[in-house]
Amino acid sequence: MRILLLLLMAGLAGCSRGGSSTGDAGAAPSGPTLSVKGATLHYNGQPLPLPGSLETWKAVLGEPSRMVERSNDAYIWDDLGLYAGTAPGGREVEFLEVVLNPREPGTEAFEHLPRTLFRGRLLVDGAWVHGGASVQDINRDKRGTPFSCGYLSSIYSYDLDARPRPEQGLERSYYIRIDFNNARLPRDFSISYVMDEPSPDGGTPDGG
Repeated sequence: MRILLLLLMAGLAGCSRGGSSTGDAGAAPSGPTLSVKGATLHYNGQPLPLPGSLETWKAVLGEPSRMVERSNDAYIWDDLGLYAGTAPGGREVEFLEVVLNPREPGTEAFEHLPRTLFRGRLLVDGAWVHGGASVQDINRDKRGTPFSCGYLSSIYSYDLDARPRPEQGLERSYYIRIDFNNARLPRDFSISYVMDEPSPDGGTPDGG
């Protein structure tokens, strides 16, 4: 009877290890929740339109720590571990990047990168994307289009078509991407608003 009970307990433990990536990663963080459903963003339940007014983003996230002028102006929230970008001199947010793991030693420290990591919960189509997840974990739990390997083995991404903008005669789409580090763990998550066709080389607007 004792042997049977031990075997039953071992079987239950094995089943628990086969759960979702959320369970595999341990307790959920107590910080903010950033959710991405398709191309719709919410931060703690409040919408972050993309593209959307920089003032709207400030109302939700608070004032950014700083702004760095570059090919795309970067508005950085150092305490949140994320930054948003506009066209040079623009006031409409066109992309968001969330930093999940630090840069590796020897890599360039870009000025526009936040000084802390994102400490909250990032959900992309239902999958928890965090610094300890694998792309297999993420795709297992994700609804919709999975992440697939891009032009570099460290980049997994997909394009998402959105509704047309008939007043401009253009389609709008989104480029959604995770950059992985040498340990094959997520370094950054980004979502970019793209007019017409996505960039043919798959590049992101941050360059970092």
